[in-house]
Amino acid sequence: MKRRKQFLITIVSMLVLLFSMSVTAYAAETIKKIEVKFKVQEEGEEPEITLDSDSHSHITSIRWYDDYDDEWYDSFSDFGDDLDPNATVRGTLRIAADEGYEYDNLDRRSAWKFTGDKSRVSYRSADYNSTEAIFRFYYGPVGGNVELEDVYWDGTVARWDSAKGVDSYTLTLYKGSTRKQVIDNITSNRIDLSSYLTEKGTYYFKVKPVFSDSRIEGKYVESYNSLRVDNPYSGSGSNNNYNNSGNYSYDYNYRNNWKWCSDSRWRYYDANGNAITFGWQKINNVYYYFKDGYMQTGWILDGNQWYYLTTSGAMATGLIQDNGRYYYLWPTGNMATGWVAINSQWYFFDRTSGHMLANQYITDNGKNYYLFPDGHMAANQYIGNLYAGPDGSLR
Repeated sequence: MKRRKQFLITIVSMLVLLFSMSVTAYAAETIKKIEVKFKVQEEGEEPEITLDSDSHSHITSIRWYDDYDDEWYDSFSDFGDDLDPNATVRGTLRIAADEGYEYDNLDRRSAWKFTGDKSRVSYRSADYNSTEAIFRFYYGPVGGNVELEDVYWDGTVARWDSAKGVDSYTLTLYKGSTRKQVIDNITSNRIDLSSYLTEKGTYYFKVKPVFSDSRIEGKYVESYNSLRVDNPYSGSGSNNNYNNSGNYSYDYNYRNNWKWCSDSRWRYYDANGNAITFGWQKINNVYYYFKDGYMQTGWILDGNQWYYLTTSGAMATGLIQDNGRYYYLWPTGNMATGWVAINSQWYFFDRTSGHMLANQYITDNGKNYYLFPDGHMAANQYIGNLYAGPDGSLR
């Protein structure tokens, strides 16, 4: 009886030991600090947000709040043109603990560490349970480029719409294609330029905002009308009759019209006389692309898609030739890669560069094909000792 009792005690002790070892083996490790890395890809664009590996966590979602529309967005691109470079936006970062880890005390400010471009980030609050956490923060200024609107002559006064958060403005005055004067540290959104109009001719000006924050950059915008001076400014004496009627005139032809600028580039002005500054614009049923206020030509990358603009600026579609190579552009203008059917024939366009391959054997998705010198794929025929089936693959 004593031996049996001793045996049972031994068995129970072993089970307790095994159970405690099992609990120890599967107990989750505690995470009490999260390091969030912010990396700016380009001013005005959405930052790249990652977690340090020591945080033993992964991001499940990032969302951004639009105060104006009272709406949450998944990316900065959803803001459209409404996101001001001076703006500070609210963000939420949702994370989950990696397998074998759990959270504790993440509602403390000291539990969250910012690295990278952390000067834009300020902490707001955090909530968590054992496996998930949400971190609320502010991010800003967003940064990027600022272009003024409604830039025009009003008599001899240069005017433009004010910009938020601006420190001053810089104006450059031109007579024809000649730069006549640069005026810095303008603190108003208007300036009388009478004293600079000392010669006969046609004048226009460009103006840009200046910011103390280097992450916000002002871009020059040209006046949408010009000023013709027939009786130049001659000083403050009685001989100065510049402001008499008829001494200047305006050119309002640049409304819903193109303008060939002094730097040999095209601009387009809408119905209000404002230059189209950035993005796609449909003009007379043709799509054009603008950047920094000027019409673009050649290849452009918009998002992650390539487009080709002809020398006239029009967006190209269909089969085109550039620098001796052929490319295919879908009806929406974006460049095709891979297989494309053209006039009942199949062609292959390099999956990286987009140019058409021809006069060669290729391998795609584990199958071999032959492309004739004009680029079309062989099918239902012999190529040497190999047979190209209906799908073009060689056997």
